[in-house]
Amino acid sequence: MSSECPDAALENRAPDLLARIIGSGRDFTIQVRGSGGTPVRSGAKIVDAYAYEWVLPADGSRAEQRETIVCLVAEDEGEPDVQAALARLFEVAFRHSGQSRIVAQFLLAWWNGGAWGGFVVSDLFRLDADLAVDVGTVFKHLSQRSGAAYIDAYGFGPEMRQLVDRYRAQADSGDD
Repeated sequence: MSSECPDAALENRAPDLLARIIGSGRDFTIQVRGSGGTPVRSGAKIVDAYAYEWVLPADGSRAEQRETIVCLVAEDEGEPDVQAALARLFEVAFRHSGQSRIVAQFLLAWWNGGAWGGFVVSDLFRLDADLAVDVGTVFKHLSQRSGAAYIDAYGFGPEMRQLVDRYRAQADSGDD
């Protein structure tokens, strides 16, 4: 049975499940992860948590096995310029303009490209230079990681979930 935190989209997280698991007295496994498989420093701030149950179905030789995993996501301090770039990108993504849609698409593609589609690189030409530099700063940072890096590990999980909710509502209503 695998007991590693999945690279699941944060929209599937269930913080209330976490509280129920801890309060239930059931056995569970706790894991802490930073982005990109980086070691988590002692004293790192936990920026998000989620829980899931891993089920290995029964077959003729064994009963169903269940394992509850609680994943704690530690903050990745990142570089100050990356944090600042992300803060500016999120600020713009929540506006109502052509540039905000491009920035939002970049963030959504990073979050879950399979669900939200990719990012069209030529859209950078439609951004103001400072926003294009911010996107480039994030791209550069991600390219230098030894593994995957997730937005939530940079402290922007709540903003990302809010952006996902906003664009999901627009997609459901047919608005652009």
